[in-house]
Order: sequence, then C-alpha cells, then structure tokens
Amino acid sequence: MRNLMADPVVRVKVGGRRRAGRAVVLPGDDVPARSRSLPYQWDAAIGRLMATRPLTVRIDLAAG
Repeated sequence: MRNLMADPVVRVKVGGRRRAGRAVVLPGDDVPARSRSLPYQWDAAIGRLMATRPLTVRIDLAAG
C-alpha cells in the first residue's frame, strides 16, 4: 500500500501482454460486498482470509 501511495504507476499483464497503468485506492468501496460478487468464490475466500485490512484498488490502463 505504501508503495502505491508513493508511486501509483504500475504494470499489469492483460491478455498475455504487459500494460502500463495507474493504481487508485478506492477507500469508500464496500470490500466485502465486492468480494462476494467475484466470479471465483474460492479466490475471494482466500483473499478474505489473507487480508488484514482489505481495500479495493482500481487500475486505470494507459492508452495503447
């Protein structure tokens, strides 16, 4: 989290290709509700078990 606050520029892999983007923390998001809406509930359950203070992070991809 501190890394994202210091430098929100990230790279993610989308469709086998690396893309640049900017991470934005969404502090007002209802994390438990969003977690329940994920398509793979086993993945969401693991995330809930591992997270001490879960947050939602949106990544805005750069054009290109």
